[in-house]
Amino acid sequence: MDAPLRVQCMRSTLRRTTHAPLLAEKLGLITLRFALNLDHESIDWQLQSARWVCLPIPRFLFGKVMARCASENGRYTFQIDTRLPLIGRLVAYRGWLEIVDERR
Repeated sequence: MDAPLRVQCMRSTLRRTTHAPLLAEKLGLITLRFALNLDHESIDWQLQSARWVCLPIPRFLFGKVMARCASENGRYTFQIDTRLPLIGRLVAYRGWLEIVDERR
């Protein structure tokens, strides 16, 4: 039997970095920097670095982040799975975003 679905809100901010061709995602006090790689019809996000506030997090501590996004039926779809050393899965989620024309 599947576990009940828990719905929670998570806020993040994305921006292009100016010193390297990376995408930075800020999640609270943590900033993750990703290289984006086109893989057929989707984009794989490759984690390059992580910072807590302004302090770099050593590579062996930030584990694995598996992230992929694509376009499907006019929606931006995404799948995320984050695992930390010794702890295992920290968070995993998937979903989609739809463009809504608010002028209607």
